[in-house]
Amino acid sequence: MKKTFLMIAAFAALVFSVSAQGRNQSGKGKTLVVYYSATGTTERIARFIADAAGGDLFEIEPEEPYTDDDLDWTDKNSRVNREHENPNRHVELKNPTPPDFDSYNTIYVGGPHWW
Repeated sequence: MKKTFLMIAAFAALVFSVSAQGRNQSGKGKTLVVYYSATGTTERIARFIADAAGGDLFEIEPEEPYTDDDLDWTDKNSRVNREHENPNRHVELKNPTPPDFDSYNTIYVGGPHWW
């Protein structure tokens, strides 16, 4: 319960901050929200932040999409566990750089937190 409350409080603080920055920076450049979402949770939060900040969205996509079996953290042989244990891991991306990346002056980056 305490963890859930802290996560909700942190998310609320981030949204408030993003919303305030979006209002303060109007006319001072563009905002980009870059995210990776394996299950859709991070995508929903990224969309919320982009809406609050008036920013654009850019999804990072792995060349080889993750399956449900790949994401099974309870299986020691799953892809996410193998990648987590490998300090030299490298995941190929379909789209490693957002178009017009240099035109953004504020960039938020989000991804899942599995461990």
